[in-house]
Amino acid sequence: MCERFPAAAFIGMVGVSAGSGLVVSYLGQEGTATPVGACCSLCPAYDIEKAFSSLNPLVEKALLINAKAYFVRCNEAVLRRVSSAGVDACLAARSFVEFFEAAAPFALCNQQPPKGQEDTIAAQRARYFAANNPMNHYHQIQVPSLLVNARDD
Repeated sequence: MCERFPAAAFIGMVGVSAGSGLVVSYLGQEGTATPVGACCSLCPAYDIEKAFSSLNPLVEKALLINAKAYFVRCNEAVLRRVSSAGVDACLAARSFVEFFEAAAPFALCNQQPPKGQEDTIAAQRARYFAANNPMNHYHQIQVPSLLVNARDD
C-alpha cells in the first residue's frame, strides 16, 4: 500500500466478518512496525477456535454446504495439489467446525512445519490457529482500534 501511494498521509484498515480477524491478527503481529494509523473491525469472530461452535443449526448447514461447494468442489484440482487429505477431510466434515479445521492445510500451503515435527492435519491446524487466531495477537495492537459487534451477530 505504501509503495502504491507514497504520499498518503494516513492509512486505515477495515475488516468485515472473517476479514476483521485478519485485520486484528495483522496489526497484532506487526505491532509498532505497521504503517496503519487506525483500524475498524466489523463483526469479528474474536476467537476463531471457538467462534463456529455455536452457530444456528440452519445457518451452519447452509454455510457447510456452500463452503464445500464453492471453496472445495469448485477448486478441487488445485486444492488436491496442496493436500489431497485436506480435501477429503473438508468434504467429509459433518460440521462447520470440522470443515474449518480441515481447511487449515490450504492456509499453510507455503509454510513448512518446524524441523522434526510431523505435518499431520492436526499439526497444521495447531499452526494455523497459532498464526491466525486474533486472540493470540490482539494485545499487541499499537494503533487506535474500533471493534463493532452485535449480541445476535
